[in-house]
Amino acid sequence: LGYAELAPFWGAAIRFVAAAIILLGVVAAWRLPLPRGRALTGVLVYGILNFGLFYMFSYWALTEVTAGTGMVVLAIVPLLTLLLATAQNVERFTLRGLVGAVIAASGIAVVFGDTIGTVSVGSLMALLGSALCAAQVPIVVKKYPPVDPVVENALGMAVGGAVLLALSLAAGEPRSF
Repeated sequence: LGYAELAPFWGAAIRFVAAAIILLGVVAAWRLPLPRGRALTGVLVYGILNFGLFYMFSYWALTEVTAGTGMVVLAIVPLLTLLLATAQNVERFTLRGLVGAVIAASGIAVVFGDTIGTVSVGSLMALLGSALCAAQVPIVVKKYPPVDPVVENALGMAVGGAVLLALSLAAGEPRSF
């Protein structure tokens, strides 16, 4: 409903800015410490990837493709995570991980495969971009010092919402509620 009713970047931006305001209130009420140094860097990268770029790619693609098509492409996230984590020396490559990722992708392809229609190259690239972002997020979380999940999501949503708001403004999207 949200991406069908609102411009894609604007719809995602208001969703995350609103959620960030609520979570920042929780952070303040609970007096949770804010991250600094490398931990803050990790939260910023997490927010840009998980809430900014992932939703930028996903919402834009979903204006042209069905949710089923999106699910089929996103089914490669476990495989991409394995490959990215191996390339970044965060995890070891294992045959077991590869088999599990291929089984996951195959299962989603079987369930949603018949819903794939004609997909433009741009939409397919946007879906691949969202899959790459989703695959990189758990690696980022492992590479940086841990942060309280409420703080991490509050700041991450604020950063992602700001990225999406900037994209909405740059794209000249109509802004309505």
